[in-house]
Amino acid sequence: MPLTKKTFLLLAISSAFLALATLLHQVETARSRALEEQKRELAGAAQQLTQLTRDIGRYEAARGQLGQSGGAIARHEKVSLSSSFSPAELPRLNDLLTHAYETDGFLLLRNFSLQWTENDGGATAPSQATLSLNLTGEKVFTR
Repeated sequence: MPLTKKTFLLLAISSAFLALATLLHQVETARSRALEEQKRELAGAAQQLTQLTRDIGRYEAARGQLGQSGGAIARHEKVSLSSSFSPAELPRLNDLLTHAYETDGFLLLRNFSLQWTENDGGATAPSQATLSLNLTGEKVFTR
């Protein structure tokens, strides 16, 4: 059965519309992916902005403390702390950090790291886990 001119034109137009629809689908899929990526970036930026706003509030509070005490800094102390904690000693970590942060003045951190390590004790001893804390900075006392 020979292909008529009318059938050929109908097939060609249908193929062109199918190709156009496929192209539009691909473009919209790419746009949708780009939009989702932008939404994720925006959420990350909003989270950073919230954190920076909190940090600004803390900074302003510290500045206010300095202003209330006449702007005088009583003293500076270098802080350098390295310690390891077993799982049973972890509640002490909160007390240590609370004492470092909640005395008169403020703490300027230069370096803060926590590292969890597990030591395999071998065949004779059980494995032991430790949390290592390294903290360096300056404690500025305002009173």
